[in-house]
Amino acid sequence: IEEGLANLDKSLGLDPNYEDAMTYKNLLYREKARLSESEDEKKQLIAQADEWFNKALETRKKNAEKKKLPGGEASR
Repeated sequence: IEEGLANLDKSLGLDPNYEDAMTYKNLLYREKARLSESEDEKKQLIAQADEWFNKALETRKKNAEKKKLPGGEASR
């Protein structure tokens, strides 16, 4: 899980709008929470997962809007 999170951080460093990386971070934090024995840590990890989920949704919306603009991918 930690290696996956580190690799996703690298991906996001190269492309901060990479929504798939955000989605996978969400999933890895949820898996880490599932494996945690500490209830406090579980809550913290779920909160982090929720943040990444929301960031991914927002980025998806922004990327979709960019495609609708003249010169966006949809017009190619």
